[in-house]
Amino acid sequence: QQATFGHDPQLAKANNRRIYEGSSMLLNLLDPTQDPLAFVELCFLAHDATCVLNRPVDALWYAKQARFIAETLDWRNYSEHRQTFLDHRINAIRSEAVSYHNLKLFKQAYGRCEEIEALLAERDFRPRHEFWTPHLCRDQIKALAGKPRFAISEAEGLAVQANKVYEKEVYAEEDGRLQMFLLLVSLARAYIQYGGRRNWRKAEQVLRTELDGMGKIAKL
Repeated sequence: QQATFGHDPQLAKANNRRIYEGSSMLLNLLDPTQDPLAFVELCFLAHDATCVLNRPVDALWYAKQARFIAETLDWRNYSEHRQTFLDHRINAIRSEAVSYHNLKLFKQAYGRCEEIEALLAERDFRPRHEFWTPHLCRDQIKALAGKPRFAISEAEGLAVQANKVYEKEVYAEEDGRLQMFLLLVSLARAYIQYGGRRNWRKAEQVLRTELDGMGKIAKL
């Protein structure tokens, strides 16, 4: 929490370095066959910390370790942690997408998003579809905006799709408002990247609306 929400950038960076050093050390000591869920969660911690520390290659390595363990094991052997296990499967692929995005490998990042989309259509994962859809839509918009050519209408459609989930109040109010804020910022960047006066005006409108609403977010 101090690393993620700390107000002092230098202290936050130092805390992320501690997270990285601690989690990487524990990963070398922990046998994934003995406690696979703990191993995967440590991989996520190391991945997030290395992303913040601008070490995308290391982040991708931890994401791939998490995915290998999550996909190798059968969740039916961990029925008491069923939802956690299924979420880890999704989050491991999403971590790969984030790492590829940070490496500016946008085609690969978008490909991981498509894998998540296919997985969420499967019966076991369908109950988690609405929870993950907004996160997936934001990742897809960010990956699209990195490509040399993309359809801005696809990015807009993804934003509409995510907003439909938010309107169902799948998240707590503060979480939903923050998630929508992050998604619309990504959409604004896509408008700017696509170019043209019309899209620049759209970006300005989105950002202005969100900036005006930041006071509300802070009070939640």
